[in-house]
Amino acid sequence: QAQQRIEELEQSKQAEIERLTKAKEDEIEMLTNKGKAMIRESRAKAKALQKKISEEYEVEIDSLKQEREMMISIQEEYEKAASAKIAKRDQQIKLFDAKIQES
Repeated sequence: QAQQRIEELEQSKQAEIERLTKAKEDEIEMLTNKGKAMIRESRAKAKALQKKISEEYEVEIDSLKQEREMMISIQEEYEKAASAKIAKRDQQIKLFDAKIQES
């Protein structure tokens, strides 16, 4: 009877070890899956943030390009107007010099 009781205790012990081992394996698997999900989520967030930043920079770059083009256009108009004024002034100086030469 004592031997039977020892065998029962051994079986009970083995069953408890197997139950605890299974519980630990399940816990490890759950934590692993949770970790993998966190990594996927983190990567997705990083990718979304990178896309957002890229889009914001593209908008900013496009805006700056448009502003630069506008400034170039304004500068060209200014230079054209200034050249016309200079040409007109030069013409007036020539006329004035011609009048002085005639006198």
